Amino acid sequence: MHMTFGKRREDELAFSSSARRDLRIWGMFIISAIFMFAALSVDPQKNYNSSGECAPWLLPIAFVMGTVLGLSGLATLMANPNRGSRIDSDTGELVWWQNRYGASGGDGDASRPKRSA
Repeated sequence: MHMTFGKRREDELAFSSSARRDLRIWGMFIISAIFMFAALSVDPQKNYNSSGECAPWLLPIAFVMGTVLGLSGLATLMANPNRGSRIDSDTGELVWWQNRYGASGGDGDASRPKRSA
């Protein structure tokens, strides 16, 4: 996360964040890796509790959940969408965007027509 306070240039961002700097995306990727590792490392034949009950169907579910979550996190990290905002000093309006990839404009209100003073 990048924040700037006080005097700044007109083209400087007031707030900016990307997926690669977001701990939630990294957490999603790491937790999915744990799910996948656990599903692959536990032997279904030895997965019994003290009373002798077994739930071998949980391991494929954990693997599928880990795979889906891991691919989502990896795709987000690779695409690296950006979001941010700043105050337009001329009009006093908040200009924000999200889902900006590379040079694309993304979603936001930066393209709204400016009010005339």
